[in-house]
Amino acid sequence: MAAFPTMCPISLSLRQPDFLLQGASQSKPWLADLVESNEGAWNVLPVQCLCEFLLHEACDDLPVNDLMNDSKQQLGKRKERRHKHQQLVQHLRLLLTDPNQLPEACREVLDYLMRRLSAQKALARHQALTALSVVLAVKDDDITMSDVTYHPTFRCRTPAVIAALRAAFLIETQPLAVAAYLRFLSTCALGEPIQEQADLSLDLAQVIVERSSFIAALLPSPSNKTLQAAKTLECLLQLFWHYLLKAREPNKGSYTWSENQDQIPEA
Repeated sequence: MAAFPTMCPISLSLRQPDFLLQGASQSKPWLADLVESNEGAWNVLPVQCLCEFLLHEACDDLPVNDLMNDSKQQLGKRKERRHKHQQLVQHLRLLLTDPNQLPEACREVLDYLMRRLSAQKALARHQALTALSVVLAVKDDDITMSDVTYHPTFRCRTPAVIAALRAAFLIETQPLAVAAYLRFLSTCALGEPIQEQADLSLDLAQVIVERSSFIAALLPSPSNKTLQAAKTLECLLQLFWHYLLKAREPNKGSYTWSENQDQIPEA
């Protein structure tokens, strides 16, 4: 392990080291320690490292009682860490919103955080939602996935966001988040190629069959007559209906039977 710190500056100087690309939906808390030791030179670190530090900070808040029991030295370190956290947030916001920044940097930040939305552990998914709300400057205290998905930055990365939300939809257990995924998909996925819409419809059908009780709780019923339930059903039907319409459209590149019956080889 003694050689590890010496190796880190070299490996982290790469834009996308292999160990950052493997298991993007899995937590890598050790990356947070590496970023914490950095002196604010954010541009020399891969954005994946910066995002991991932000994700780690999302669950690092201590209760007030614990903070009161900290020594002055510990409080000083915590204050320094918070200052670094604020600097990092500003840097990531710049990558996402500044038109002068490289588009690749915006893609890497958003993709890394979005992939964590399909993590196996609920805590990891909550961290991703919190981190997204921070870098996108969503100020609602009771942040929901709906607030995040309606942010303009998401609209700029529609194909990647659709892919990430499809993966998250299959595993998420929070009704509000799933309803927000459906709203986003019903708005932005209708223009996708027919094969992409077919895959999405298959995902939806899989969730309806395998998680029927959960989906039923999202839809209108005698005990659930809310506007949100009605909107969720509308979005679900819209996705299926639009795919069926596209699937029934004639293939302009194919031949009709009358045009090709003379080309069918004889037995």
